[in-house]
Amino acid sequence: MKRLLLLLALTTPAHAERPALGSPLQQAKVGGTGPGWAPSQAIGGPDARPGDSQQAWATLGADEGVQWLELDYAREVPIEAVRIFENHNPGAVVKIEALASDGPVVIWQGEAPKKPEPHVFEAAAQAKATARRIRITLDTNKIPGWNEIDAVELIGRDGSRQWATSAQASSTYASVGGGNGPLVELQGKNVLMRVGGETLRGVLGAQSNGFVQIEANGRLLYVNPAQIAWIAAE
Repeated sequence: MKRLLLLLALTTPAHAERPALGSPLQQAKVGGTGPGWAPSQAIGGPDARPGDSQQAWATLGADEGVQWLELDYAREVPIEAVRIFENHNPGAVVKIEALASDGPVVIWQGEAPKKPEPHVFEAAAQAKATARRIRITLDTNKIPGWNEIDAVELIGRDGSRQWATSAQASSTYASVGGGNGPLVELQGKNVLMRVGGETLRGVLGAQSNGFVQIEANGRLLYVNPAQIAWIAAE
């Protein structure tokens, strides 16, 4: 099967503030944002319905072997447990790492329970680690079909509970037609796009190898759809 590694958005800083927009098509919100099935859908609390849902992250293809979802949280904490909200085909998680400042620490590894969907898999930390970023590794060949994750809660030994504030992944179904939604409708139009803290203005092109093309300031740029905070036609 075709494999795709998502990279960070490649942009040229526009040094512009967010314009006053009446109704942007995509805007950050609790429970995920961006294209359907993008890694960013795992941001915030759970909001996906049971079964296949655009409000959850899904890999580019079903049964794609080893894949990962990496999540950032607002505060670094000593990790007590990780709660993974699996809305579709649970049971593919094989490893969870804390990406600490001094290197990755495997805090859980083993066989995740195979339960009916939806399922909340709570993995107690098997090793001590303090971090604000974790990586969840799945073996998508273990459970047939797409193994979707709606949200991931980080529980600290200090009693804190946090939802992810940003996410990236090894691949995403958002890179194909079904999950693009408004992005497809805006192709060929002049748009304003917020990516990585900067605002881009230009003509939106088609997707290529999982990236969205935008011609801005005379340059053709490639943007990871999962990194788009919002986009709207001018």
